[in-house]
Amino acid sequence: MKNKFKIATFNLWKDCGEFPSRIEKIGDYLTKLDCICFQEDYHSDSFNSSDTINKTLNMQKYTLEIRKKIEMEF
Repeated sequence: MKNKFKIATFNLWKDCGEFPSRIEKIGDYLTKLDCICFQEDYHSDSFNSSDTINKTLNMQKYTLEIRKKIEMEF
């Protein structure tokens, strides 16, 4: 018997396009994966793309804040 682990990377396009309605639909298409790596995961005080998607998937979520944008003051 062959064991399979299904993994994918997915670029969320930050807050571009038909945002946030497209983010609310993405989880429906990713249900048969074991691991998903998101790029450009939008986060603000009122909305988080990966949290919204995970409401559909109910997976364990880890976030790495290695590219967090910092607001510059001039």
